Amino acid sequence: MDLNESSTYAMIFHELATNSAKYGALANGGTLNLVGRVVDHALTLDWTEGAAPSGPAKADGTGFGSRLLTQTIERSLAGQFQRTIDDAGLHFRMIVPIR
Repeated sequence: MDLNESSTYAMIFHELATNSAKYGALANGGTLNLVGRVVDHALTLDWTEGAAPSGPAKADGTGFGSRLLTQTIERSLAGQFQRTIDDAGLHFRMIVPIR
């Protein structure tokens, strides 16, 4: 991993943590689970937030954070991601090839 990739991962984690602290599990006493694994030359990362007591934030996927995730994960790292927000909380999964 080079310095550019390290910076890219830092931006991804910063975006996820900031949103969680403002609107998600870290804002109101919910739970956060982070699991990473490497299989077949690909990193899979699952970020799962249990619903905070005030309920989940609904996101339409068109804001700055969504564009940042698309730019960093899909374009810079040649990976893919999925994000689901529902009454149970947020589930985010990214899969990035290891170069």
